[in-house]
Amino acid sequence: DAGWVRLKGGDPFLFGRGGEELELLTACGVAYEVVPGVTSAVAVPAYCGIPVTHRDFCSSLHIITGHKRQGKPLELPFRALAETGGTLVFLMGLTALPEICQGLLEAGLPPETPAAVLEKGTTAEQRTLVADLETLPRRTAEAGMQTPAIIVVGGVCACGEKFAWREKLPLFGCRAVVTRPRERAGTLAARLRTLGAEVLEVPAIETVALKEVPGWEAFLTQLEESSWLVFTSGRGVELFLEKLRASGRDIRALHRERIAAIGPGTEAELRKYGLLAELIPQVFDGQHLGGALASRLRPGDRVWLPRAKQGGRELLEELEKVPGAVVRELPLYDTVYQPAGALESECGVPKAPGDPGGVHQRLYRPGLCRHGRGPGPDVCAGRLHWPPDRGGSP
Repeated sequence: DAGWVRLKGGDPFLFGRGGEELELLTACGVAYEVVPGVTSAVAVPAYCGIPVTHRDFCSSLHIITGHKRQGKPLELPFRALAETGGTLVFLMGLTALPEICQGLLEAGLPPETPAAVLEKGTTAEQRTLVADLETLPRRTAEAGMQTPAIIVVGGVCACGEKFAWREKLPLFGCRAVVTRPRERAGTLAARLRTLGAEVLEVPAIETVALKEVPGWEAFLTQLEESSWLVFTSGRGVELFLEKLRASGRDIRALHRERIAAIGPGTEAELRKYGLLAELIPQVFDGQHLGGALASRLRPGDRVWLPRAKQGGRELLEELEKVPGAVVRELPLYDTVYQPAGALESECGVPKAPGDPGGVHQRLYRPGLCRHGRGPGPDVCAGRLHWPPDRGGSP
């Protein structure tokens, strides 16, 4: 049976109208499952180094919507909120920040009460501004803080500077666009995220296995003759072994083959199948791989290249320098590129002046804003686009 997913930001029952939607589903007899989410009221302060509860400061947490209807005053129980003694988190309240602060002050909270505005938390554009309740509206306006943002009021805000962990990561403030094929993007994306970058996985190329591989039958008939197998990508390893299994053979059929790999990533893919590379060049590219292998070849040696249909010429050119060596390609897959401008469209990043329209991998490194912790206009690598257009909701 077909299923539907209603995906909501944060938790569907926290100012997400999840309850109202379930009312209708229940009335119509539609079965449903609720998957709780992590609300920005907790996640964003955590990313900014602010624990929403702390035994030295408070023992309760209160989440309030700061959104007000157009043309109407903000109606909140400020006195009750001030008397809780807990952490107050206001969602969707940046435009009402002066009224919120004024209401809490009039309700009895001291002017020196720590407070913070957290902008675009968990993204590369995250900024943290910590002040006191009295000066927070002015400081926020001076810093140009924008939505989406949340407001935190309470003693825990004093921890923000000391506990700021994300800003200490080497790629904090970076946006990285990983353009590798989806099945090969995971390792790089995970490393970038571990270092603090915000990663967008937008495959710019797709690898499509070829149904017919020219030269494959000739390769199978010569398996008992010693030769070199040269792999230039993990995808090539994967498809080669799939093709081998489809022919009714496994890695035992390769017992006479010597194996070369272009780099550690390809070698790691080989190891998954119990295969070891005898040769890996010091510089991981086709030219150096070809040069390293050519130094070991003798006249009459046979070399098979299981790789992409549009493989680079550098490797072949080096191997063809060996007199009498027999070099054959096994085109296993085709590489399909996204049309020019597709990456910019999907990422919401406009094409820069002078860009010929090709697909790029980009890394942005904003620096620190002088008004608080967060991004500024420095470039780490690639092209600068600052500030990128972003939307969002709590």
